[in-house]
Amino acid sequence: MLVVMRQDRMTKAHPKTDWTRRCARCREPVGIFPSGQRLLRGQPDAEIVCDVCAGDTTSVMLAGTMLPGAREEARESFDLDFAKKKPS
Repeated sequence: MLVVMRQDRMTKAHPKTDWTRRCARCREPVGIFPSGQRLLRGQPDAEIVCDVCAGDTTSVMLAGTMLPGAREEARESFDLDFAKKKPS
C-alpha cells in the first residue's frame, strides 16, 4: 500500500508531483511525489490510499517507512497556492 496525501489536504508539492491519481478507497484525487511514482513503477499493483482512508497524516509512506528520496523531495517542494493548485 502506498499512502499519499489527498490533494485538498496538501500544503506542499514537488515540481514533479503526479496529480492524475485517485485513492483506491474513496476515489478522492491525490498527489504522488516522485518517490511514490518510482514505487508504483516497480510495484504497479500497489494500492494507492489517501491519508484519510489510511488513518495517517504522513505522505509517501509504505508500511510506515519513508520511501527513498522522500526527505530530499520535501526540501525541493514548494508551498501550494490553493487558488492556483492543479485541477484534479
